[in-house]
Formats: sequence, structure tokens, C-alpha cells
Amino acid sequence: MSIEFIKTPDILKSVMEKKRSSPDLASIFVAGFAAETDDAEKYALGKLHDKGLDMICVNDLSSKGAGFNVDTNIITILFRDEKRKEIPLMKKTEAAQIIIKTISESIDL
Repeated sequence: MSIEFIKTPDILKSVMEKKRSSPDLASIFVAGFAAETDDAEKYALGKLHDKGLDMICVNDLSSKGAGFNVDTNIITILFRDEKRKEIPLMKKTEAAQIIIKTISESIDL
């Protein structure tokens, strides 16, 4: 028995290509997410810069209390201008509210 996988499209790459090619989309703020077990921040910084994102939320799955099988998370938000924001261990719903607030504070409304 075997399972055949196919590569999925890179959604962030597609969004950034559209943003770059359309003056109407130039002001759109694009945030990405990285969930990793090894060198999470290094991988996320690479993704942030390679894709030209405005910010990326890093979820280090090796941290206790973070990941997929718990109701809590620990997030580091990295910005293109090298600023960072740490979200300590908290409920995922609370972390999501902080992420949304951070994005709203980063854009011109």
C-alpha cells in the first residue's frame, strides 16, 4: 500500500506576487505563520524575508504548552523591520486576539 502526495500551491507566494504586480494591492498587510519543531525562528525569518511578508507569527512546537494538541500557545511575532513581539504562554483564543490587534496597529485604517 502506498500514499501518493502532491505538492500544494504556495498560497503566501501567490498573494505576494499579486500584491507586487498590482498597485491597488500595494498597501495590503500580509502576515504569515510558521509552526516548526527545529530552528523555528531561523526558518520563520527565512520565510518572512524570502516571501517579503510584513510579519510572521512563529509557533515553536517544541515549547511546552505550544502546538496542536493543547489549548495554549506561545508565539513570537517577527516583523520585516526586525522588530519582534513575544506572546507568552496563554490560551490560543487570547493569543489570536493579540495577533489581530498587532496587525491592526501595524496598518493604516
